Amino acid sequence: MKHSLLPAGVGLFVFAAWLSSACSDDSTTPVKTPKVRPTLEITAIESVGGPRWEPGQDKCVELGRDPDQTIVTTIDLTGIADTGESLASFTLRPPGTCGSVRQCGTAVLRIDPNGESEALRVQAAQSALAAAFEKLGPGSHTFRVELRSAADQPVMDVETGAPLFREVTLEVKEPGGCGGTSDAGNDASDASDADAADAADAGDASDASDASDANDAADAPDASDASDASDAASDATDDGDATADSAG
Repeated sequence: MKHSLLPAGVGLFVFAAWLSSACSDDSTTPVKTPKVRPTLEITAIESVGGPRWEPGQDKCVELGRDPDQTIVTTIDLTGIADTGESLASFTLRPPGTCGSVRQCGTAVLRIDPNGESEALRVQAAQSALAAAFEKLGPGSHTFRVELRSAADQPVMDVETGAPLFREVTLEVKEPGGCGGTSDAGNDASDASDADAADAADAGDASDASDASDANDAADAPDASDASDASDAASDATDDGDATADSAG
């Protein structure tokens, strides 16, 4: 029986193919990408230059101290992923810049929403949403925040199947109405304290000046008395000399 032998080059090629096939059979664990559903919370509402409202506090906020009477609503988009990690559940980016990023878009603040309309609407790609209240004024106002997708569609709540939103109704009052202090008030207080300190220093200086004048006035008679005593001594000396000359 004749045995045919493969050329050396063919043998090496077959071995390499077998080795590659054997390596490809090894099971590999795919990297799992954490999944987190969109989450939204209102964490604070505060007036520019005024006090800050947070959940759990009395529902009161003041108009901003700036010309626009601005009130800023701050939101948090942190969610819990299926891996147990705390992750950003939604990415805020300006329209047209999300690209391939999923769960991406903008936040919308609606003041006093009524159906599809509202008294004031602010849409931005940031977590701090500033609303100018100079035309709305004080009173009871609802602050409602929603998320909009890259296609400018409402982001849905996975649990309810309805648009995801958070809202709170606060009593908006004039500066100082909620009992808070403003930066301007603190500055005025500091200025007042400084003026009082200056006045006290001026008073001390005046007292010192008066004391100095009084001492000078008291020293003046002493100086006069000393001068008179010196003159009397001089006269006595002259009289003594005259007597001596006469006696001679």
